[in-house]
Order: sequence, then structure tokens, then C-alpha cells
Amino acid sequence: MIVLAAAMMTLPATTPTACPDGRTAQGAVTALYDLISVPAGGSWDWERIDGLFVDRGVFVTMMPRNSGTVMAKTDLSTLRTQTQAAYGRSGFVEREYRRKVHVFGDIASIYSSFYIAIPERGSRTLARGLHHFQLVRTQGCWRIVSNISQMEGGSWRLPAAFAPNSGSPTK
Repeated sequence: MIVLAAAMMTLPATTPTACPDGRTAQGAVTALYDLISVPAGGSWDWERIDGLFVDRGVFVTMMPRNSGTVMAKTDLSTLRTQTQAAYGRSGFVEREYRRKVHVFGDIASIYSSFYIAIPERGSRTLARGLHHFQLVRTQGCWRIVSNISQMEGGSWRLPAAFAPNSGSPTK
């Protein structure tokens, strides 16, 4: 492990222009929100979305159901296929309510509450939840390693600090 770490320390740093969306950890998450939302009939810039992640990323979503919480785990390539199939014609909107950021050296942890809407269905809020993004800064760029999400449902609701009407917005 020490040899691997030493070898990695010799990698050249990229310039910020090589990763415009990843100049900061917050910038990477903001770019993801901007890129994931598309109007009905729109298309996603998957190349740019791919650039926000380390490898294919890891996505875990916890969804409360009457029978208990269901966990869904996927990666970016599967998410791309599922998103295109489910929302290619209807469009998809995911917007942020609140954000809390912790940066420690080259790692960051970002909690972000959000809502989901479908433009073709009148853009009313269909679901809300809380993302927990884990990011690393490598070669001068912040990239998302994984995202764990908890969807509202059952008795679980967004914590007050992340609810849409609490305090002032993060943006």
C-alpha cells in the first residue's frame, strides 16, 4: 500500500481548466444537479456527467416501503440506461433545497436535500430525499466517488435543517 501511495504522489496535477466542473467539491455537486435535469424530449450530456465521477461511481438509494426499506444499488452506466429509458420522453428535474459541506484535505462529504419532478406530468414534486455525496480531490479535480440517498416515506421525513422552508437557501 505504501508503494502504491508513493506512486500516486508522482502523478501530475491537472489544471483547473481540465476539470471546470470540479474546481471545488461544491462545484462538482452543483454541476451534477445542473446536468441531471432535462426538459421533456431533452437529452443528457453523459460525457460531462461521466467526468464528474471517479470510475463509474456508486449509487445507493434507500426507499421506504410498507414492507420495509428497499435498497437499490447501481453504477453510472446502469443509471444512464435506466434514466434514458424511464425519462427520455418525459424529462426529469432534480433540484436542491439545502446543502451542508464538510471538506477535510482531499476528501469531502456533502449532504444535499432535493426534490424530483417530471416536466411532462406538470412538474409537481413527486419525491424528496437526502443525498450524501462522497468526493475526492485527485490530480487537482474534485470527483464524486459515491452517493447514498434516503428517500422520504413511511415515518421518515427530511430533517428540519434540510427541509425546503428552513432558513435561507444554499444558493
